[in-house]
Amino acid sequence: GRGEYYAPPPLPGQVTKEVCMFPIERVVEMLLGGLGMGFAWCFFFGSQWFVAMTGVCGIDETQLQVAVAMSVSVVSFAWIFLLDKVADALQGNDEDEEVTADVHLQARMRGKIVGRF
Repeated sequence: GRGEYYAPPPLPGQVTKEVCMFPIERVVEMLLGGLGMGFAWCFFFGSQWFVAMTGVCGIDETQLQVAVAMSVSVVSFAWIFLLDKVADALQGNDEDEEVTADVHLQARMRGKIVGRF
């Protein structure tokens, strides 16, 4: 059909779909990935600012970076855990496929934050 393109032949043992996504769907996916990365950087620098403003680490840059890494990782892991529980609760419901996809997208965005460290 119009707008469809076919993937190259699969490698031995590789499972692929017969028809790849529409090009516009790929553009949207890349845009969402870029926005998610922007969110991750904003969250990181906002967290760094917040930890620095509390004065917990004094003026030591190394302690500040460790405190930021630990706090952002703990918050992100907790958020991913909650999103996973929500996705599991919605798994059997066919009506909520879009909501489940959005929950998985949010979890991937939080994973990018953790991947920063």
